[in-house]
Amino acid sequence: MSASVGRAVLRAAPWPTLLGGCVAAAALFGIAAALRHGALAFPLSLLGLGLCGATAAYVLDEASAEVEDATPTGRRARVAWRLPIALLPFAVGAAAVLMLDDPGGAAGWDRLVPVAAASVACGLGVASALRRSGRLAPGDLASAIAFGLVFLAVAFEPLDAWVSLAPLESPSYPLATALAWALVLLSCAAVLAACERDPGRPANRKETV
Repeated sequence: MSASVGRAVLRAAPWPTLLGGCVAAAALFGIAAALRHGALAFPLSLLGLGLCGATAAYVLDEASAEVEDATPTGRRARVAWRLPIALLPFAVGAAAVLMLDDPGGAAGWDRLVPVAAASVACGLGVASALRRSGRLAPGDLASAIAFGLVFLAVAFEPLDAWVSLAPLESPSYPLATALAWALVLLSCAAVLAACERDPGRPANRKETV
């Protein structure tokens, strides 16, 4: 895939939405930082992490996908050019929780970095699955689903009997928590790889780039 085509793919990304989401997430993290010792710090930071995932859900939006899927440029090649954009919401989330971290405090905010990564992966995975189902620009729905999944999972911890998904008060980062988020990342990566094959192309056929 030529660099000129790659640049065209990048220009076609919904940049106003992507940058707006990153700015909104950064604003939530900024308020959380100002209130880091208050009761609202965690809910606000969790909203920011969820918004990072919701923003990442727009990375794959491609209104002209139906036409482009019929061209020699493969869908996976176009997605490969788009994926680095997802580093923006991840960078916002990771930098924010590291900024919130206070070595002298009880809460280890840096333990939320895997949540930021999983949130972005969740947004990409949900968007990819919806796009495979026929939605050319699934960002709106995918962002809502990804936001809800991340927020509910961390806020209510449905797996608390086995693993804490946000162990802020524990003296160390539990291995089970790291494995849980690693499983989320691998699952989302598998969904993305499976769903971004070109329509009608066998899984074992090499793409023309």
